This record gives sequence, C-alpha cells and structure tokens, in this order.
Amino acid sequence: MANNSITVPATSFYWQVATDGKDHYATERCSQPLSLATTNPQSSRNTTFPIYLTLFAVGRQPSTQLVLEEQLGFFSWNANLPVNTNFSIALTDSSVPPTSGGVVDGFYITDGGLNNCTDAASSSTPLEVLFSPQDKPCDEIDLSVSGGTAPYTAMLLSSMGGSGNLSDLPSDTATLRNTIPAGQTFHLAFADKNGLTSVVSDSMTSALNSPSCHKPTTPHRKPISTAVIIGATIAAVAAAIILALLAWWCFRRRAAKALERSRQREEAIKGEYRMDDGTAPLVEPFVIPRDPPPYASDLTRSTSFASTTLDFNAELADPNEFGFRTPTGDVPLTPVESYRPQL
Repeated sequence: MANNSITVPATSFYWQVATDGKDHYATERCSQPLSLATTNPQSSRNTTFPIYLTLFAVGRQPSTQLVLEEQLGFFSWNANLPVNTNFSIALTDSSVPPTSGGVVDGFYITDGGLNNCTDAASSSTPLEVLFSPQDKPCDEIDLSVSGGTAPYTAMLLSSMGGSGNLSDLPSDTATLRNTIPAGQTFHLAFADKNGLTSVVSDSMTSALNSPSCHKPTTPHRKPISTAVIIGATIAAVAAAIILALLAWWCFRRRAAKALERSRQREEAIKGEYRMDDGTAPLVEPFVIPRDPPPYASDLTRSTSFASTTLDFNAELADPNEFGFRTPTGDVPLTPVESYRPQL
C-alpha cells in the first residue's frame, strides 16, 4: 500500500472575485461573475498561459473553463451549476506541473431567475472513491478508488487557499498523508490517466495532531458501483414479481380445482334417482324391502320372505306357482295377488 503526501504547487499568481459591495460567495445561477487575477511578486515561477478556472462542486464532477488566454487581469466565468450547490474555485496555469492561483471555498448557487445555461458538472461518474475516515483525519487518510484506470491524480482543495495534487497514484488503494493544519476544511477529488474525474467529496475538517482526530477504521474496499446497485434492484423487483405471479397461479389453480369438485358434486346429485316431484325416494329402487307386504288377515307374519323368489318380468303369475305359502307349505285360503313393486 502506497503512502503519499500532497504536493502543493507553487502559487505564481493571485486571484479574487469582484464583490461590488455584495456577498461574493452567493452566486446567481447562470450569471457571469467578474474576477481579477494578479501577479504574485514573491513567486519565482512564471505563469504560463492560458489559465483555467475549475469549479469543484460538492457531489459533482469538477468542471473546467478557459478564462485567461494571454495575460493576467479581469475575467468572467460561468456559474452554470444547479441552485443550492456548494462549490470551490481554483485557478491553474498551463505549466507542467501547473502553478496555482489558489483555491477559494464557500461559494454557493442562488436562484436569480436565469435559466439560460446548461449544468456543466455531472453528479454521476463511474470513477468512485471511498475515504476513511470521512472527517477529522489524523495524519492519514485511506483511499479506495474504482471505475477508472491507474495511475490516478488526487486533487486537494483547502479552504485557506491552498491546493495540491497527488500524481501517479499507482493503484486503486493507497494511504494519503494528511499535512493540512488542524481546523482547516478541505475537499478531495480524483482523476484517472484518461481524464475521467470523480465527484468532489463533502467538506472535511483536518484534525492533524489533535487528540480528537479519527484514524482509518475500515479496510480498503472497492465501492459498489451504480451498475451493480441498479442490477441488484432490478433483480429484486423481478423476483418479487415472479413470486407474486406464482402465488396468483397457485391461487387460481386451487380455486379451479374447488370449482371442478363443486361441479362434479352437482352433476352427481343431478344423476341420482328422483321421484316425479323431484324428491329422493324413501326406499332406493330395485332393492327388496326387508318388511313383507300386507297379507290377508290369516297370513302368518313369520313367513320367510328372504327365501322367496320373485319374477319381476312375469306378466301374469300363476298364484299356485308364484305366491306365498304358509310355514307348512300350503297356499293360503285367501289368494293373494302377485307382489310387484311400483317403480
């Protein structure tokens, strides 16, 4: 794991925002504030033109615009950021490595009624960076970068006007040496070798050599990319839909089976034997009753009916051949008509 310190570039010129008696930190959206860049007489470095202004908007990618092509002096820049955006401004020249005009922090965008510009800084980028700790670092800040191509360049923006770069960060994990005095606020942003930039971090306050400082507490890990988060969300929604459809199908299938059973019962009831009035008979058809039919008054009730054979197909039965006999085997004195069930 690399251990790197921020290198603060030389300050070959100064710059400031013209206030006109107003709060120069409050900047109207789509306005073009007037600023002034002047020479730093104490610097041994020459300024190389052109000069570029970079808007470091919190939670958005840095946005650079050309402001001075040939000489120092007055210039204007485009405040093309969304309303309520907090941002810092840094000026750099075209030297290699570049010299700086310093960083001014604390700007914010207000709604001045103008809407004739397009936001210059995107809030979405594949280059993502994790910091540990996220505020009040001691002397070290752990970094984890993903989504870009090494080597990386770290850009540090201090509220006291200092700025610095950490060039050629060789891998996606590193430890940054904090040299910012305690109490100063700063932001961090990164760029890969192809110029892809991360969003600017939230404001952090240095706690260097302070007993209340925070040391790195989490191991290096690559952040979950936006694509992975979107994919996981879509998969979860799809799984929920599939489960809902499966539950609906099971419910419909169970309801269909219940309806079929009910229909079969109704068909079975309709197919049962019925009397003319639609009621079921007290005695099922074609079943010989257990009790014998009424006989003549002198017929003995103990006659065994179970051994009697009836010919239901006989048109006319001979009473002597088809009839009832007494226990002694004699034909009763009073002839009895053949018993034929009424269907």
